[in-house]
Amino acid sequence: MRRRVERSAVSGFAWLAALALALVQAATLARAQSEELAARLRELEVQGHAKRSETGVEIDLSAAGIGKLLGRGRVDVPLQITVAQASESAVAKVAGAGGKVKLAAASEE
Repeated sequence: MRRRVERSAVSGFAWLAALALALVQAATLARAQSEELAARLRELEVQGHAKRSETGVEIDLSAAGIGKLLGRGRVDVPLQITVAQASESAVAKVAGAGGKVKLAAASEE
């Protein structure tokens, strides 16, 4: 007995157009996240909680009143971050960009 194969809703070259659109949307999101990170870094610099150094940007989130660093978004620049708590994904993303997360509690010992 032969089975009839249903045709996909996306046929012909439409799948290629859908893929191209998805890639453009991903690039736009990545650019927006990078711009958001740059704006936040400028804010922290103005407030005195961040400074640029030879190794990247040093940020004291604890002094800025931020208790925990989460791993949402992208990190494109090396950051040296001091914070009370950080998720594993945040630590991995910062390390992946060449930076380091220093837990504030560990530095007080």
